[in-house]
Amino acid sequence: MFKFEDVQAYGKQGLDVWMESAAAMTKGLQTVAQEVSDFSRKSFETSTAVAQSAAGLKSFDQIAEVQQNFVKQAYESYVAEATKLGE
Repeated sequence: MFKFEDVQAYGKQGLDVWMESAAAMTKGLQTVAQEVSDFSRKSFETSTAVAQSAAGLKSFDQIAEVQQNFVKQAYESYVAEATKLGE
């Protein structure tokens, strides 16, 4: 037969495990949020720099090359960040 103290101890143990799990999940979500924020900031800064450099170009070919390089770099950065967050 179960004693009240046993049931109480079992409930406390379950609550302690749940609290540890919730704390770990919260820390993980904070880390992901910080990573996404940093990536967004860097992406915005890069986009702004590319737009400023493209604005000063006279040739369509030069602008197309700058845009092509930017798209390639943005895609590679996104894939790297997505892989990092997936881990």
